Amino acid sequence: MNTTPIEVNVERGKPDTPNAPAELIILSVILAFLTAGLAWYGLKVAYTYNSFDDNTKIVGGDAYNYIIIGLRGCAWLLTAVASAIFSAMFGLMAYLRHLANTLSSDSPKPIE
Repeated sequence: MNTTPIEVNVERGKPDTPNAPAELIILSVILAFLTAGLAWYGLKVAYTYNSFDDNTKIVGGDAYNYIIIGLRGCAWLLTAVASAIFSAMFGLMAYLRHLANTLSSDSPKPIE
Protein backbone atom coordinates (compact mmCIF):
# COMPACT_ATOMS: atom_id res chain seq x y z
CA MET A 1 0.00 0.00 0.00
CA ASN A 2 1.54 3.26 -1.12
CA THR A 3 0.30 6.16 1.01
CA THR A 4 1.80 9.56 1.66
CA PRO A 5 2.52 10.76 5.21
CA ILE A 6 -0.32 13.30 5.07
CA GLU A 7 -2.84 10.56 4.21
CA VAL A 8 -1.73 8.46 7.16
CA ASN A 9 -1.98 11.41 9.51
CA VAL A 10 -5.36 12.52 8.13
CA GLU A 11 -6.69 9.03 8.72
CA ARG A 12 -5.64 9.36 12.35
CA GLY A 13 -7.19 12.82 12.51
CA LYS A 14 -3.93 14.69 13.06
CA PRO A 15 -2.45 17.20 10.62
CA ASP A 16 0.96 16.42 9.15
CA THR A 17 2.58 19.70 10.10
CA PRO A 18 2.65 21.22 13.58
CA ASN A 19 0.81 24.42 14.47
CA ALA A 20 2.47 27.78 14.03
CA PRO A 21 5.86 27.57 15.73
CA ALA A 22 5.96 29.38 19.01
CA GLU A 23 9.45 30.64 18.17
CA LEU A 24 8.12 32.80 15.33
CA ILE A 25 5.40 34.29 17.51
CA ILE A 26 7.79 34.96 20.39
CA LEU A 27 10.33 36.53 18.02
CA SER A 28 7.62 38.72 16.49
CA VAL A 29 6.48 39.95 19.92
CA ILE A 30 10.05 40.62 21.08
CA LEU A 31 10.75 42.62 17.92
CA ALA A 32 7.50 44.58 18.42
CA PHE A 33 8.63 45.60 21.92
CA LEU A 34 12.09 46.41 20.55
CA THR A 35 10.42 48.60 17.91
CA ALA A 36 8.56 50.58 20.56
CA GLY A 37 11.74 51.04 22.61
CA LEU A 38 13.82 52.12 19.63
CA ALA A 39 11.16 54.58 18.47
CA TRP A 40 10.92 56.10 21.97
CA TYR A 41 14.70 56.40 22.21
CA GLY A 42 14.95 57.89 18.71
CA LEU A 43 12.37 60.57 19.54
CA LYS A 44 14.12 61.26 22.83
CA VAL A 45 17.48 61.69 21.08
CA ALA A 46 16.00 63.86 18.32
CA TYR A 47 14.18 66.26 20.65
CA THR A 48 16.53 66.45 23.63
CA TYR A 49 18.89 69.36 23.29
CA ASN A 50 19.74 71.93 25.89
CA SER A 51 21.86 74.74 24.52
CA PHE A 52 22.89 75.77 28.05
CA ASP A 53 24.27 72.34 28.92
CA ASP A 54 27.81 71.58 27.79
CA ASN A 55 27.14 67.82 27.79
CA THR A 56 24.72 67.98 24.85
CA LYS A 57 26.79 70.38 22.76
CA ILE A 58 28.52 68.69 19.85
CA VAL A 59 29.90 71.64 17.87
CA GLY A 60 29.96 75.37 18.49
CA GLY A 61 26.73 76.51 16.81
CA ASP A 62 23.23 75.65 18.02
CA ALA A 63 21.91 75.15 14.47
CA TYR A 64 24.57 72.57 13.72
CA ASN A 65 23.80 70.80 16.99
CA TYR A 66 20.09 70.63 16.12
CA ILE A 67 20.91 69.12 12.74
CA ILE A 68 23.34 66.54 14.13
CA ILE A 69 21.10 65.50 17.02
CA GLY A 70 18.05 65.36 14.75
CA LEU A 71 19.86 63.07 12.31
CA ARG A 72 20.93 60.80 15.16
CA GLY A 73 17.29 60.55 16.25
CA CYS A 74 16.27 59.75 12.66
CA ALA A 75 18.84 56.95 12.54
CA TRP A 76 17.30 55.39 15.66
CA LEU A 77 13.83 55.78 14.17
CA LEU A 78 14.93 54.05 10.96
CA THR A 79 16.27 51.20 13.07
CA ALA A 80 12.84 51.01 14.71
CA VAL A 81 11.19 50.84 11.28
CA ALA A 82 13.48 47.97 10.27
CA SER A 83 12.61 46.15 13.49
CA ALA A 84 8.90 46.69 12.80
CA ILE A 85 9.27 45.21 9.31
CA PHE A 86 10.96 42.10 10.69
CA SER A 87 8.32 41.80 13.42
CA ALA A 88 5.53 41.95 10.85
CA MET A 89 7.33 39.46 8.62
CA PHE A 90 7.71 36.88 11.39
CA GLY A 91 4.11 37.41 12.49
CA LEU A 92 2.90 36.89 8.92
CA MET A 93 5.01 33.74 8.60
CA ALA A 94 3.45 32.33 11.77
CA TYR A 95 -0.05 33.18 10.53
CA LEU A 96 0.52 31.60 7.11
CA ARG A 97 1.91 28.49 8.75
CA HIS A 98 -1.18 28.27 10.96
CA LEU A 99 -3.45 28.85 7.93
CA ALA A 100 -1.69 26.12 5.94
CA ASN A 101 -2.09 23.71 8.87
CA THR A 102 -5.78 24.53 9.18
CA LEU A 103 -6.39 23.97 5.48
CA SER A 104 -4.43 20.71 5.42
CA SER A 105 -6.31 19.30 8.42
CA ASP A 106 -9.67 20.10 6.79
CA SER A 107 -8.83 18.05 3.70
CA PRO A 108 -11.17 15.11 3.03
CA LYS A 109 -10.21 11.57 3.90
CA PRO A 110 -8.52 9.84 0.93
CA ILE A 111 -10.46 7.18 -0.96
CA GLU A 112 -8.93 3.74 -0.72
